[in-house]
Amino acid sequence: MRGAVACFASILLTVGGCSAKNDSPQPTEPQANSNEPSADRPASVESDRAPPPLPTLEVPKAKDPPRIDGALTDAAWRTAAQTGPFVNTLTGEPASLVASAKLLWDEDYLYVGVEAVDATLRSVHRDTDDPLWEEDCVELMVAPPGSGAGYFEIEVSPRGVVFDTRFDRPRAPAPYGHVGWTSDPRVAVRLAGTLDDFQADEGYTVEIAIPWRSFGTPDRPVAAPAIGDRWRANFFVLDRSGDEQNAAAWSAPLVGDFHVPARFGSLVFRDPTAKATTRRGPIPIPSERVRGTVSREQARDPGVRDALIKRRVMSRRHPGEPPPLVLEADRTTLETGEAAH
Repeated sequence: MRGAVACFASILLTVGGCSAKNDSPQPTEPQANSNEPSADRPASVESDRAPPPLPTLEVPKAKDPPRIDGALTDAAWRTAAQTGPFVNTLTGEPASLVASAKLLWDEDYLYVGVEAVDATLRSVHRDTDDPLWEEDCVELMVAPPGSGAGYFEIEVSPRGVVFDTRFDRPRAPAPYGHVGWTSDPRVAVRLAGTLDDFQADEGYTVEIAIPWRSFGTPDRPVAAPAIGDRWRANFFVLDRSGDEQNAAAWSAPLVGDFHVPARFGSLVFRDPTAKATTRRGPIPIPSERVRGTVSREQARDPGVRDALIKRRVMSRRHPGEPPPLVLEADRTTLETGEAAH
C-alpha cells in the first residue's frame, strides 16, 4: 500500500521528521525554506515580537469512514477539520508554497488529507524508506499523550512511496530514529500533472489513514482517543524545484529544523454526533432552608416559589429573636413540594 503514496506527502508524527533509513550516506533533511535564511543562519522571530501562537484543531469523528482514493471528494471529508493555508516554517508568515490539510478520525484510524499546489512534480525515489525529503513530499509528525519528548514521523511522496520512523526525542536515536517502526498506513495519491517531466503541473493530493495502534510502543500501547483528548502534531509540505527546495508548515518551527515538538500544534478530538447530557431529577436545596428536595418542575410552581422566598426571608433574624411563625399552608408547601390551594 505504501507504493501508492507519492513523495508529496510526508507525515511527521510526534516521533520524528523525515529522514532516510538507508545505511549509505544520505543528504540530511531540509532544515529551512531554501528561498529564505539558510539552515546555518536560521531566521528567528524578532525579539520585540511574540512568536506565533500554537494552532489548535478540533477534529470531528467521522460518521462514515472516507474512501482512501486520494480525491478528498466523498461526503466524509465535507465535515473534516481544516488547517487553513500552511505558513512559512521560519517566520509563521504566509508561505509562498500553497498547501493545507484536512483531518478526521474514528475508532480505527486517524485520517489526514493534504492538498498542495506544485508546478513541477518531482518524485524519483521508488522504494519504501527512501529519502523522500530530498524532493516533493508531505510530512506528518504526531505525539500521542504520554509520549514525552518522543514522536512519530510519516512521509508520503507524490509517487505513493512511504517513509516512516519513530523518535524517542528530537532526532534521537541518530541518525533516523527507530527505522524498523512502521505506521502500517493506507495511502492514496492523486496527481494533477505528470511526474518528472518538463511540462507544467498543478499539484497533488495525498490521503492517508493511520491505525491508532501504530502509535503505540512495546511498553505503551495506544488506542483510539477519547472525546476531548489532545494529541500534539505538525504537518509539512516540501517542494523541490530545480536546485531549490521550499517548505511550508501548519505550525512554524521558527528555526531551520522541522523536529521541534515544542512548536507542534494540538489536535482535540470531538464527536459532533454525541448528544449533550442534560441533568435530570431533583435539584438539591440546602437543608437549612428547605426540608427535602424540590424538583425543577416543582420550583416552577408559584406557590412553591413563594414559600421558598418566604422561608428565606423569615429565617433572617437577629440573635435572641424567637423563631418565626410558619403558616400551615407554607409548611405543607415546603415539606411536600405541593402548594396548598
